[in-house]
Amino acid sequence: MSKILRLLLFEDCNRSCDYCCNQYWDLPSLPMITDFTPYTTILLTGGEPMLHPPLVKFTIRMINEQNNWAKIIMYTADVCDTDIIGKLWPDLDGLTVTLHNQVDAENFNKFQRILIQSGAPSKSLRLNVSPDVDLTVVNTTGWKVKHKKWFTDRVYIDGETFGRLA
Repeated sequence: MSKILRLLLFEDCNRSCDYCCNQYWDLPSLPMITDFTPYTTILLTGGEPMLHPPLVKFTIRMINEQNNWAKIIMYTADVCDTDIIGKLWPDLDGLTVTLHNQVDAENFNKFQRILIQSGAPSKSLRLNVSPDVDLTVVNTTGWKVKHKKWFTDRVYIDGETFGRLA
């Protein structure tokens, strides 16, 4: 069993990205996860986790009750709602943000200020950037930046268990 769990919280998303990997998975057939103890890292994903912050908070609490040593990292592309990230950030060990377009890039600096005010430098910060995004308007200090190539034919995740929230 992998030590990394990619946990699908729900399928809801406010985007319709052509290259979304979820369209290549049979999401309802993913195994339901109820035991978080085997994992050292748990990646919270969706859909878009920031659409349902109470569920994210509940899930983090549930994970910590079983496994308070696992690192919890959330994946998001929502860089507009700084109120929500401000409430979720203290409970996370890291964040992976995807900038899909230039509007995301322009909103990212304000989003990042909220994280820094809440202690971001001590946490894992990863930034996935679509090829058409101009990063000259973005402060990437402290972020591990990856210029993303989207693979539409790859439906597996190396070294991870992919399951859904029970």
